[in-house]
Formats: sequence, C-alpha cells, structure tokens
Amino acid sequence: MPQVKKSVTLDSDVVREVEQLVGPRGFSAFMNESAKLRLLVERGRIAVRGYEDEHGPIGADDLQAVDRAWPA
Repeated sequence: MPQVKKSVTLDSDVVREVEQLVGPRGFSAFMNESAKLRLLVERGRIAVRGYEDEHGPIGADDLQAVDRAWPA
C-alpha cells in the first residue's frame, strides 16, 4: 500500500513509552497499527449507532445473549 509521510505532535511520555516498546525504527509501524485499531473501534461505534437508530437501544438482555453466544 502506498505510504504518506505526515508530521504529528505526540505527548513526550507516549513517544518515550512506544520507543521503549518497539525501538525507534519500529515507531511508524506501531503508530500505523494503532491508527488501524482506532479506526476499527470507530467503525464499530458507527455500526452500533446505526443499529440503535433503526432498532432502538441495545438492552441488557441483548448483551447477555451476545455473552452466551461468544463467551470470552
């Protein structure tokens, strides 16, 4: 996939912790994967909002049914 170079501003403690975890050469890959995960979460939130707009709020019974269908 084509890559785009961007300049971002991050908290210094976040940079320090990421670099300790992945090293300075793994920083961009880590941030890219983090962004992908955040996008996945946001898409999920949008899907839930759309479902609730159409069917009403997801209730406790619905959540229990999900827990039974997909136990942790």
